[in-house]
Amino acid sequence: MDGTGLKSFTAKASDLTGAGFHLTGFVGKIAVGNVSNGADFLLAGAAPTPKATVSITAGVIGDGTDITVAAPLGSLTATAVGRGTIEAPSVGSIIVKGQKATKTKPFIPGDFNSDLTIAGTGLASAKVPALKALKVAGAATGITITVGSGSGTIGDVGSVSFGSFVDSELLAGYTGPADGSGSFNLPSTVKSFAVRGATNAFANSHVIAANFKTVTLSSAKTDNGGPPDGFVFHTSFGGPTVKSPKLGYNKKLGGTQDLAADLWVVRV
Repeated sequence: MDGTGLKSFTAKASDLTGAGFHLTGFVGKIAVGNVSNGADFLLAGAAPTPKATVSITAGVIGDGTDITVAAPLGSLTATAVGRGTIEAPSVGSIIVKGQKATKTKPFIPGDFNSDLTIAGTGLASAKVPALKALKVAGAATGITITVGSGSGTIGDVGSVSFGSFVDSELLAGYTGPADGSGSFNLPSTVKSFAVRGATNAFANSHVIAANFKTVTLSSAKTDNGGPPDGFVFHTSFGGPTVKSPKLGYNKKLGGTQDLAADLWVVRV
């Protein structure tokens, strides 16, 4: 389907099953209901103006859906996101909001289980993060988020927060293994990283960037019974504050610190 001249497609009450959207032209806005059976969003149209972005609104996006956007992804809002992939040159916001239980609707926690790859290209200014905001009401489990890993790209991240972040990785301006021995795309910065869950909300995961401004963990699993995990930085680290168990990074000492058992902050 050629989307040339199609400014928007809105069918919030209609579910999307099967083939999905395969558009060779630019479309600015898509709004649908639930997405299932591997329906994809393959949006190959380039942005017609420097400020043009793509907006996608959906209900529950099921397993098997791939979202590939050639233009900047201005926003993606969904009730939940299953296993799949999301690729874009840059992202304004991704909001996975869940659903409150009502007499007619079930509770949906708002999990985000898709890999996310952001090239960090085509931004109007080097001061603009390649990923401005990612807010997940529920859990992120078994995912990899990669932002601006290539040479000459922007790997900056604004604000990201999760109900929990488990068995997952966030690589901001970095490519390589989880020990930090790979290549940093300096000077990548994560402005804010947070998890809000009350029990073991951060577990078996790695977050890697050249710089961190703030890291807040409501809870963390500190004895994972395996290789150390936590945060790897190159230049500066602000945080983390861990509320349960109560742990903190000593900024005066700096460098690499073993916070507790398998939870580390590593400077490379």
